[in-house]
Parts: sequence; C-alpha cells; structure tokens
Amino acid sequence: VEIVGGGSLRGSRTSSRGCSTVGSSNASPLPPSALKTEAASSDVESGEESALGSGPPRMRRNLTGLPPPPADNDEDESEAEEDEEESEQEDYEDEGEEEVEVSDAELDPMERMRAAEAMHETLNLRVVHKRRHTGFEENKNFPIRIHSLIASRYQVKEYLGSAAFSKAVQCLDLHTGEMVCIKIIKNNKDFFDQSLDEIKLLRYLRSHDPKDEHHVLHMYDYFYYKEHLFIVCELLRDNLYEFSRFNRDSG
Repeated sequence: VEIVGGGSLRGSRTSSRGCSTVGSSNASPLPPSALKTEAASSDVESGEESALGSGPPRMRRNLTGLPPPPADNDEDESEAEEDEEESEQEDYEDEGEEEVEVSDAELDPMERMRAAEAMHETLNLRVVHKRRHTGFEENKNFPIRIHSLIASRYQVKEYLGSAAFSKAVQCLDLHTGEMVCIKIIKNNKDFFDQSLDEIKLLRYLRSHDPKDEHHVLHMYDYFYYKEHLFIVCELLRDNLYEFSRFNRDSG
C-alpha cells in the first residue's frame, strides 16, 4: 500500500518486495489490518529470499510461482527410442527367419520328378487383361452394368442374384450367340481357392458326360479378369431348391 504525505491514500501496488510507504514522517500510523498485511508481506519476502538463496534451482522456480522447467530426460527418451528400434528390428528379424528343411539328398532327382508328375496336374487359367495396363483395379468389387462386356466377349443382359461368395449374371456369348450364365467370384483368397476346386469338379463331370446324358451342369469356360475369377456355365432355370419350394407352395 502506498501512502503519500498528509495520510491520503493514493493507490496500491503489489510487488515481490511487499508493501512500501512514501511520504513525510508525519504520516498517520497505519491501521492494524495494514500492519498485518505489511508484516505478512515481510514474512513472505524473507521466506522467499531464503528460499531463493538455497535449495536446488528447480525448487526455487517453483516457489516463485513459475511453471517448473521440463525435466532433463532427453537422454532417457533417446535411450527409450533406441530400445524400441532394437525391439522392432528383432521382431522383423524373427518374422523374416525361415525354417529350411533338407529332404533326402540320396534320392535320384529324375525319380522324384516322375513321382511328382504322377501326383500333380496342371490347371491352365487364362488371364484377360487390358493392353499396356498394369496395377490393381480401382474397385475391389466387380460392378454389374447391363449391356457392358466382360472379357470383350460376354454381354451382360440380366442380373440373376448373389450368394455367399459369388454373384451370377445372364450374358450373351458374342462368339456363339448363346445365352450363358457367368458366375463372378468375389475378390477373396479363400473364395478363389474354393472356386478352383469347383472348376476342377466341373471339368471332371464334363469329361465323364460329354453327351450330356446325365443332365449335369456343363461348364463352358473360365478365366481371370479384373482381379476376379469367372466361371461360364450353361444357363439353366431355377435350382432344385427353388423348384421344390415352388411345387410346395403351389399345392
């Protein structure tokens, strides 16, 4: 509190040094509340000076009311980053390690080749792609567009429906003029592998029923186009489930 001559109260100001009086010696004595304030300020001042004069710098700054400085943990952070990088490198090395097994080296490679040829067969999959075009397709799903062409040969006429891992469309084979059904397998590794087994099964049925005496579904073609596997079959009517349900509902 600042008092100027004659005891008039001019104003107040706060400083780290507490309260100060300016004026003549004839100034009126301070009221008890002011004395208490001055005494308390003096105690704070003396305590602050003692605190500023001793103790670590971090404690001295906290006593002044300033925010504490950031901890000196640069070294700790760098060590933690190094440990993390080393851990990631070890994980990468563990994933990259491959267990290599050694087969019987005394076995004649020609005999091994003949045994493998008798055990395996080859499935030739035709891949239809755009000329001078590489890379992935923009969409994972194959869009159905009526009157569009599939693999430059089959014109989409009608959408027939979808199942768990495929959808079917009715198409016109522009090479033969015949209506066919094309099964479009969804872009999924497991679905793709299952559909390859389906192709092998349909090929087997076709080879054992060339004249269509047993009235089993015939597959005409299959190919890979725009990241999807396509199976071209003859166009039939409702399946047995739909046929039985129709007969049941109709009485």
